[in-house]
Amino acid sequence: MLVAVAIALISMQQGLLDRVVGAPTGANGYEEYMMAADLVSGERFGRFISFYPALFSEDLIASKADIEAVQAREKWQGFLNSIGAKNWLDVKRRLHKEYGRALDLVHLGNAKPMVSPRKSVTAGEEFPDLAGLKNLARLSSQSCDVLVADNRSSQAVTFGMDMVTLSMNIRGMSTLSNLVGVAIQSMSLAAFDANLERFSERDWQTVLAGSEALLARGNRLSEVADAEVVARRELYASSLEESGADGRKLTPAQRASFMANLDRHLRSWSAVWKQMVAQPESEWKLLSLPPIAPEIDEMVSQLAPAELQILMANAKATTQLRLLKLHAQVQIYRYQWGKLPATLQEAVPLRKDRIDPFATGEFQYEPLSERGYRLYSKGNKAIGEIDLKFKRGAVEAVGSDKPWL
Repeated sequence: MLVAVAIALISMQQGLLDRVVGAPTGANGYEEYMMAADLVSGERFGRFISFYPALFSEDLIASKADIEAVQAREKWQGFLNSIGAKNWLDVKRRLHKEYGRALDLVHLGNAKPMVSPRKSVTAGEEFPDLAGLKNLARLSSQSCDVLVADNRSSQAVTFGMDMVTLSMNIRGMSTLSNLVGVAIQSMSLAAFDANLERFSERDWQTVLAGSEALLARGNRLSEVADAEVVARRELYASSLEESGADGRKLTPAQRASFMANLDRHLRSWSAVWKQMVAQPESEWKLLSLPPIAPEIDEMVSQLAPAELQILMANAKATTQLRLLKLHAQVQIYRYQWGKLPATLQEAVPLRKDRIDPFATGEFQYEPLSERGYRLYSKGNKAIGEIDLKFKRGAVEAVGSDKPWL
């Protein structure tokens, strides 16, 4: 017991770089990611990102209409005074001033090869690095608002695209890294959505080139399958050291039979998965596999819910990245012609670039006013319509024998 407590205390004192990577090589961009995550892992950073605009709503404070907001304002007033914050933007400016170096480290990491720090995943494995990476996305979103307000939009675009690149870099490392990467991209694209008309033409040219390069890399789901096969084999092999799926001790022969059946299933699952995710998202569905040996059925049946979650998350993420590219083309058209296009075709002449592989039609473009428009995907029944800033809709059940549509 005392040994376990001592190990936990040592882990708490170590930074993410030491805990996750160990000895740095200087050749793996994930090391810079962990250095950056270490910078935003403290309690002070947590206080910054726990703020919300209602704390500065003088109307609410004066009218006492929102008692909770009043109490929150009073609770945080000492901290606000200590950083000299008089408004919401002041908080963000101080946040960027104190922690912006972390975003520079992400930029440096993106310029290097990216290798997962984990050669395998063991039972009970913790992933403290992923929480740190999400903090970096929160920092980037807040910094983007500051940089745009201070007429440094090109730097805001650099940091925003850096986080989308980070998202893509980690999405092939494991199932969990994939889902966290999707969440990071969603947070990053929300910052672009909030500043569509505040970026320059040159900024949008940068976004266009960056989004095209990321889309060319594919969805990384084949790599997720490879990582999942290794992880599940290790986890199941480890659990069999003590007992079988039903809790009984296995003989060496039973263990060998179990692992042989598991290997066959995982190979089959991986092959079908890779074939499917190479198709347009409208063709994705829960996998239909050959019958499973009874002794492994209970364990591998846990795959299905995770499959659905990963497929939906990645379909949405890829669609949003395509939307970012289209937004760039629309905004570049606006700068070059002094007006918004009447149709998407005016800004995006090639029909193949307007096709939405998820909704099996074209992306939807609706002019709303002289300066405004809506650009979105029709999505499908499971997810609903998809904008650059994702709005969660109803999720319907998806059968294993039919596509999502």
